[in-house]
Amino acid sequence: MNPRTYTLAVDVGQANDYTALVILESHGEKDARKHDLVHAERLREVPYPEQVRRVAARYVDLRRHAAATESSVELVVDATGVGKPILDAFKEARLDPLGVIITAGDSTSRDGRLYRVPKRELVTILQVALQAKRLRIAEGLPLAELLVKELRGFRVRITATGHAKFGNDVGEWREADHDDLVLATALAVWRVESRPQVRMAFVGSGRRPGLPGFRRLG
Repeated sequence: MNPRTYTLAVDVGQANDYTALVILESHGEKDARKHDLVHAERLREVPYPEQVRRVAARYVDLRRHAAATESSVELVVDATGVGKPILDAFKEARLDPLGVIITAGDSTSRDGRLYRVPKRELVTILQVALQAKRLRIAEGLPLAELLVKELRGFRVRITATGHAKFGNDVGEWREADHDDLVLATALAVWRVESRPQVRMAFVGSGRRPGLPGFRRLG
């Protein structure tokens, strides 16, 4: 049986912007993995220490659930700009986060648990998952409609110099009006799609307790 993986991804916003966090539940073989977005929330005008506390609490609960279901779990944090001190705070809390610095380059590099990932790669992986209908959004999520709106408004434009710009109709990827949920989702999907397949043996009846308060499609 293929193991399930849970990914909590965080897009850290500037002082007056939203910080978004999502939880992705994934299963299946590599290159055919299915992803269910089972949780999404946004924080605004919340001091960064309090953001760290809230995300950490959510992640600890998720790890507890993953341990009970023999699943793997990972915390992925946007470490671009203001995200770097947030990433450091999670490290100090011994949550073993994976950091992602989003770049305008063409290749991904890695230094331990810190990755530098081109925007193009994040966007492409998300688009492929959507087009292949391998990404579903739980219909009962309070922010589901907003996320769908962000995804529908998402565009890829080619500049005069031949470089791709990513964003919605009101701006570029990091400058657009509220692309935070899209970016958090892209980070989660990228991590699951890029990591090696983890194989684990399940014991017991194989039944899996649901995540409290979460509803899934299907």
